[in-house]
Amino acid sequence: MKNNILKLTLALLVVFSYTSCEEDLVIYDADGGQTGLSFARASQTIEFCAGSGTVTVESTTRSNADRTISINVNSDLTSAMAGEYTVANSVTIPAGEFVGSTPIDVDFSAIPEGSSRVLALDVVAPDGTVINTRGTTQISFSSACTLNEVKFDFIFDNYPEETAWQLYDADSGDFIDGDTGFGNYDDLETFSVTLCIPDGNYDFVIFDQFGDGICCAYGNGSINGNLIACDGNSSLFDQIDEFGGQVVRSFSVGN
Repeated sequence: MKNNILKLTLALLVVFSYTSCEEDLVIYDADGGQTGLSFARASQTIEFCAGSGTVTVESTTRSNADRTISINVNSDLTSAMAGEYTVANSVTIPAGEFVGSTPIDVDFSAIPEGSSRVLALDVVAPDGTVINTRGTTQISFSSACTLNEVKFDFIFDNYPEETAWQLYDADSGDFIDGDTGFGNYDDLETFSVTLCIPDGNYDFVIFDQFGDGICCAYGNGSINGNLIACDGNSSLFDQIDEFGGQVVRSFSVGN
């Protein structure tokens, strides 16, 4: 019995030693070791206000010459369409450096409204190198308003069902959006709507069915309109609160 235990122990030691040696064949050393390549990040999101991002490739070693590392689009993981983004097919790691980067630009105007996209890239390991950790990176981006994004925020009084609103093109008189009747906000305390509209002049109209506005005898209601912009939001008009049965606020965007 003791001999069997001894033999089993020796066998396990041999297997362990062999496995350890196999794993230790890849030695990472800054100047003379095995080169391992990976992306700096497994994923990132590019927002509309940024417009672009950076794809960075890392190396475990450095070289006395520039190194060009190829990157390929992973079609199985990619939902983004050609024309929605621009990115190089390689990254250069400068001589003496461990990392190299290339920009990625997104054309948000090319993405259909309400759509989300993923661009997946694979780093290609040249002969004599290996993939270290992150061989694939995924870049996410979604459609965005490339015109003028406006937001209207409502705080209702005690009778939200009496409130309605409409937005018109002030020059043509065309109806843009809004309510065609009352009763849409019954039992709501607040409501917000965001629209994407072109440059122009607009009339924002608020109606109260009872004719007493939304403040202040029956609750402290108010309505605000803002232009949403990357460099900061700005008010479209003075806050609406006390009025009778109807009030119009005119505003312009992009001109």
